Amino acid sequence: MITPSGGLVLDPFAGTGSTAAAACACGVQSLLIEADENHVRDIGVRLGIDVVELIKTRVQSAAGRRLDQAELFGGTP
Repeated sequence: MITPSGGLVLDPFAGTGSTAAAACACGVQSLLIEADENHVRDIGVRLGIDVVELIKTRVQSAAGRRLDQAELFGGTP
């Protein structure tokens, strides 16, 4: 209700994706962060997406190698 048109909803503790589902229903994009693999699978089921393939596609650098978490925050792997 408060996200401006064209805005983005950030959910740093996504759980099973309720916020993303609501954002989708309102036509708003969302960015989810979830550490629990079971919840990530639940999110995929709820949103009807193949999360494993999505993660493989999104978490790759331009060189085509997987990024370690430390690299995402400026550290060394």
